[in-house]
Amino acid sequence: MDRKTLARLEALNQIKLTDTQKEDVLSFFAKREAELTTLDEIDTAKTEPMVHVMLSTIALREDEEKVLFSREELQLQAPVTDAGYFCVPRVIE
Repeated sequence: MDRKTLARLEALNQIKLTDTQKEDVLSFFAKREAELTTLDEIDTAKTEPMVHVMLSTIALREDEEKVLFSREELQLQAPVTDAGYFCVPRVIE
């Protein structure tokens, strides 16, 4: 990143950086660029593409049907029911 790009970013983000902050930002991005060039030097020709860096397995459980409540038990607390359904007041006319 150069000073011109940093000035454009300041304008886009509507911020003002002090000279010290500008130097810190430029230094930070210079270090990141150096790290990227180091990564580009690594030979990955024999490495297969991966979705995740670490191998992981998902522990699956058996899908069991459990009936925790019956319809009748749930409707005991409802103010109004009709033929097994909850009745609610009309909201939209």
